[in-house]
Amino acid sequence: MFFSFICNGLTVKGNEHLHLNEDGLIDSIEVAWRPLPATVEVQEIFASKLGFPAMRLVPASEV
Repeated sequence: MFFSFICNGLTVKGNEHLHLNEDGLIDSIEVAWRPLPATVEVQEIFASKLGFPAMRLVPASEV
């Protein structure tokens, strides 16, 4: 499934791949969002509202 959405003026595009088990139930989901900077900003918005840690982008030299 392909999708796009706008959150606080940030446009995020992505796709989801749903895998079904032998009973026809979802047993795994793979999700990809783009672009990464907007994805991180949206996650920060969700984190502040839901009370979990926000992600942040760091240079590879800091990893």
